[in-house]
Amino acid sequence: VFPAIEITASGCTVRGLVIGNFKGSGIQVNEASNTVIAGNKIGHSSIYGNWSNGISLYEATNTTIGGLTEADRNYISGNGHDKYGNGISVTRGGNNTIQGNYIGVNASGTVADRNVMYGIYIFESNGNIIGGSAEGAGNVISGHDSSYAGVWLSNSSNTTIQGNRIG
Repeated sequence: VFPAIEITASGCTVRGLVIGNFKGSGIQVNEASNTVIAGNKIGHSSIYGNWSNGISLYEATNTTIGGLTEADRNYISGNGHDKYGNGISVTRGGNNTIQGNYIGVNASGTVADRNVMYGIYIFESNGNIIGGSAEGAGNVISGHDSSYAGVWLSNSSNTTIQGNRIG
């Protein structure tokens, strides 16, 4: 099953798109580095979420999802079909930054619009930053199914989770 956008080249930017109703992930980054994903609406039940993850990183490094300004914020919600689908999935790779996003909530950040599983899922990926101490760095991560965590880490080290609003 193919994503809406698949990135395999380094140094790419995805900005200002509305991505929904694809049978794969909304955006998938494979074995690339220095990618920026900012200012997008990915999923949302109002346009029907993507069937898999909102954003998937596989062996990606130095990828930035979101940013410190409202213009950089991604809205990632309503993804997953029936049994699986995370807001953001990071597998292997590392040194990625996830900041300033609304994950699993509507555009105002006040109403749940859940992804089927985790808000952020990280597996075997080291040195990531989720949120931060700078103004605008924190993510809003909520609305996920009560069986799943807002942020899930496994076999990952040196990850910083700071300044987020989770729950």
